[in-house]
Amino acid sequence: AHSLTGLSSGCPKRRMRPAVAGNHEKYHAEHLCYYAAMANKLNPYVTFLGVTRQAMTFYKVVFGGALTMMTFKEMNPSASPETANLIMHSELVADNGMTIMASDDPEQQEKSSTSISLSGDDEAGLRGFWKKLSDGATIIVPFESAPWGGTFGMLTDKFGVRWLVNASAK
Repeated sequence: AHSLTGLSSGCPKRRMRPAVAGNHEKYHAEHLCYYAAMANKLNPYVTFLGVTRQAMTFYKVVFGGALTMMTFKEMNPSASPETANLIMHSELVADNGMTIMASDDPEQQEKSSTSISLSGDDEAGLRGFWKKLSDGATIIVPFESAPWGGTFGMLTDKFGVRWLVNASAK
């Protein structure tokens, strides 16, 4: 059961995730609020090779919102020195509710091969995300009129994540 404590002016009609014992209390106390009647949702979870902190900080600039990150050491004080400061879990919840999660995978041998589709009918907003994501990116398909209507573009950002951005025709 979730508590109604944690309501704040920053989270109208929302509740804070409950704190749990141990090292997790600080994380959950600072963690993002969510709607009390939360519906099921699907969101990307990206795995990086040691650059999660930089990638998620960049995505916070792109999408805004609240970002939380936990290191392996915060979750397990006996984490190895090689993994202690890597990100075990991070979550960015944009002000519009979009969510992206990520972590470092010390076992991973190659860069991420993840693709994320970003779509909607707010072309101006999507164009703004495109512009920010383009910083240091490789443009695969420019963000322009698509044969099926609307506007579409595809890029691989500076962290190796492929983004497909589609603004539907009005």
